[in-house]
Amino acid sequence: MICELTEINYRELNNYLKDRKAGEFAPVYLIYGQEMLYKNSLEALVHALIPEGQRSIGYDPVEGTNENIKEAIERSNTYSLLSGTKVVAICDSKIFYSKQDQGGLLEKAKQAYDSRRTS
Repeated sequence: MICELTEINYRELNNYLKDRKAGEFAPVYLIYGQEMLYKNSLEALVHALIPEGQRSIGYDPVEGTNENIKEAIERSNTYSLLSGTKVVAICDSKIFYSKQDQGGLLEKAKQAYDSRRTS
């Protein structure tokens, strides 16, 4: 399987979604940025992927804490009894926030600084 990474700007998202046919969507999307923009982007993507009448069974949001990542993967790998598109979204994940491991980051920065000083 070949994966192509394309960055889509928020302003370009609606055109991207309009230009896609049913089988042309990527299997995975990473949506990030300002909270209002990424929530609007997720909503637009879900609306493009799943018809309105099927969203209650086709859309499966998972809270984005580290403990729920395994659950999200399991939900993604579970086949639905009903046909149609299935979207599993890890919402409000903090995996890109450096505040989670500030102590580790500070220690790495100190080590890097100290190694330059002794060189």
